[in-house]
Amino acid sequence: MGSSHKNNESYFKGLITMMEHLSEPWGIKDHLSRHLYMNRAAYLYTNTPLNFDVAGKYDHEFPADWADSAADFIEHDKMTEAARDRVTVIETHYWYGKDSLTPFISEKLPVYNDDKQVIGVIWNAKPMNSLSPLKYINQQKPSVLTTEVNNELFT
Repeated sequence: MGSSHKNNESYFKGLITMMEHLSEPWGIKDHLSRHLYMNRAAYLYTNTPLNFDVAGKYDHEFPADWADSAADFIEHDKMTEAARDRVTVIETHYWYGKDSLTPFISEKLPVYNDDKQVIGVIWNAKPMNSLSPLKYINQQKPSVLTTEVNNELFT
């Protein structure tokens, strides 16, 4: 990677130290949408082989099914950089290598240097929980919204 990454390395180093110990998927991308880091939970979430080095890789270079959606992920990066604030979207895919589509809330936040320039984004992903009044009726719990179809009508 170029000198801009080296100049910004200190900004990312502390974030990496924090993310290494988190149980949720977290990652860092530079201002060109190249991955700099993903924690173990992010590798599992994205179904990326643990021996794959993400540093300097674009989304489309990943050996994973979601790489086909690279343009959408880069658009999310650019929206975050332009907004200079958190941008949250719902990403539906076969996360964790599951056989059914599952929605996750994906947040991206800008990372700034001392000159207040956006030098990259950090991202995380959380399962999307549906809100339901059933939670309050007869103590029933709401379920997670899934998009699995159990019939062959439209296939």
